[in-house]
Amino acid sequence: MVSSPFTSIALLAMLLLSLSAEGGSVPLSVQEKAWLDQQVQVRVGLIDGMAPISTYKENRQPSGIAADYLRFVGRKMGLELKLVPFEDRPALDAAMMAGELDLSAVDDWTPERTEFLLFTRPYISLPGALYASGRMPQLTLQELPGKRVAVVELSAWQDWLMRELPDITLVKVSDVANGLLSVAMGDAEAYLGDTATARHLLTQGAAPGVMEVAQAGRSRDLSFAVGKDNQMLVNILQKGLDRISPEEHLEIRKRWQVLDQPPLLQNSSVVFILLILLALLWIGVWVWGFKHLVDRKVTRRTVGLKRSLHRRRRVESELKEDRERLRLRLAQVDRDSGVAQNHLTLLRLSVLFGGWEWDVRRERLRWDDNLQRVFGFRPGSFDGTFDAYLGRIHVDDREAVVAAFKKSLQGDADFCIEYRIVKPGGEVVWLVDSGRFVRNAGGSGARLLGVARVREGRDGQSMLTSAGSTATNEEKPLQGFAYKGL
Repeated sequence: MVSSPFTSIALLAMLLLSLSAEGGSVPLSVQEKAWLDQQVQVRVGLIDGMAPISTYKENRQPSGIAADYLRFVGRKMGLELKLVPFEDRPALDAAMMAGELDLSAVDDWTPERTEFLLFTRPYISLPGALYASGRMPQLTLQELPGKRVAVVELSAWQDWLMRELPDITLVKVSDVANGLLSVAMGDAEAYLGDTATARHLLTQGAAPGVMEVAQAGRSRDLSFAVGKDNQMLVNILQKGLDRISPEEHLEIRKRWQVLDQPPLLQNSSVVFILLILLALLWIGVWVWGFKHLVDRKVTRRTVGLKRSLHRRRRVESELKEDRERLRLRLAQVDRDSGVAQNHLTLLRLSVLFGGWEWDVRRERLRWDDNLQRVFGFRPGSFDGTFDAYLGRIHVDDREAVVAAFKKSLQGDADFCIEYRIVKPGGEVVWLVDSGRFVRNAGGSGARLLGVARVREGRDGQSMLTSAGSTATNEEKPLQGFAYKGL
């Protein structure tokens, strides 16, 4: 995944700050307050033409995800922001290097950029995808070696392709629109980038014939970046981001719904339902055709009876046989319909179970569609962060859940715990959650695999339990554990 390698200590700090943000504000140090008192204006570089991430309206007012987060941070920290539009990344970087800007609002963490920039933690994560023309609808990431792939210059996607797929030919472009257009014009065979900007441009008709063909399995994490010598500003910006409540994060995501809308045919539930409907339609056509065939045959036999009375018994026998075959066929159709109904019943029941995976190296959660439904998410809307997961857990159970994760990641015990979650509508549900830590051939930690199911008939006053560990006040299970957040 294209993201910053934050240490466990930094992630623990983010956890504590995000948990305290709901009840109050993140305190500023004396030095930070003095810096704010002396600061007159913060010059912010914002790249135009990257809707819905960042763009400028006709009245030159900034718009987009980055602008929304800037407004929240500026208001919460009392910063006076002067927004300066740029056409592309190289122009913005040149201004940063020349000291003409204090802050880059839409930036990607890469090892090369850390040599002259300081970064906040990501304020949003955008999934990536591969785009190709309609002539190559089955193109995948594994088929990219040897092909020409367009990518925005100096982006995290360029850095990732150069490291992971060195055999491809990079076609560097200034922005997403030119990347998609290069595919439409045949200058590149594919474009790799975030889905938010690409889908927005495709709906506007920016690149006719170009379509989303595969998920990248990686995300683009957007951060604020400042000059290497401006540690005070990056600290204040991070505290401003930490003050943004979960409700305010959700408000931004709702405003830009393109972040959470997967292509229809990449939704496994939709595909499964369509297959069932097609099967039922085929059965219906087959039954109708069979009935029509039998009716024609009965008619012919009836005409034969009128023409030849001496064939009456034979015709009656044939009719009886035909009716029996029809009965057997209809019985088979009824059984087939019952199987289809059982499939639908299993589909409804399957939402009570779900599988998950914790990627230790990238520190990201992956849930299947069923588990997202159990937690009250629409399939595809869970962003994979521990913040989003912890936000659904009952406030009285969060500490024990974090302690269980910590113990499992240390290799002391399997993950096995019962806890409550609170859905968006206020419904409280008990879950039984189990997992096992899987190591690779070298013996180092690889991932934590698990499955969660709804526990019905659970007493609301029952105690939270965890196999292999019991959280006490003295153990302080939150210490030494960390995770990423927005």
